[in-house]
Amino acid sequence: MKMDKEKAVKKINKAGKVGYVIAIILQVLTVALFALSVFGSFSVGVVPKDFYSYETSIVVKGTLDYSKLDSDLDPDAIEESLDALKNNSIYFMMAGDDYRINDYEIDGDKVTFTSIGETATVTIKNLVAVFVFLAILCIFTFCTFFCAGLLCKAFAKCVSPFDEIVIKRMRLFAISLLPWSLFSMLGNLMLTFMSGAPKVTLSINLAVIFTVLVIFALAYIFKYGAVLQKESDETL
Repeated sequence: MKMDKEKAVKKINKAGKVGYVIAIILQVLTVALFALSVFGSFSVGVVPKDFYSYETSIVVKGTLDYSKLDSDLDPDAIEESLDALKNNSIYFMMAGDDYRINDYEIDGDKVTFTSIGETATVTIKNLVAVFVFLAILCIFTFCTFFCAGLLCKAFAKCVSPFDEIVIKRMRLFAISLLPWSLFSMLGNLMLTFMSGAPKVTLSINLAVIFTVLVIFALAYIFKYGAVLQKESDETL
């Protein structure tokens, strides 16, 4: 029984050492990417604001085939309806974006219409915002990898997975994941700066929050195991 316990601890130590090395490598790569992001933001920032810009919009084409309907529709009524939609600039939403009917063509019972989404303008300011976003992302990533490295280091040196240092670093790793729950919101803000869109959608990544809760639960389970181990050692 004691031999099995020692083998299990050695496997935990070995896995911890491998994880620690991987975490160090990822930290170095993250720092390098952060440096590139900062360099890019300063390099683009010194460029005159009106040096570079472009506009883009998504074009959607659709077809309506009225011959597939059982009832006959008045072609004049269809044309009047399309004219009203075109002239009144009525928008419809598709995949979270707004589009309006820009033009249409009637060919017998088929109507082909063209819809253009909101125009996005990208400038030097938008590109700087992208580099700043990448820098913030690198900071979040480095903190997560750093805490993961500390946890792996604790596993590499522990004599038992129920050591107090392992439990503390497991909680620290869970806390380092919390900023990722706001990553979706930051991503939407980045897209807003990048495209010049007039709307901002705020969202929270519930999957990350659930993962954090699971890790905290595991930390408390390890804590309970540490208490049981202590009581067993005192009994012996």
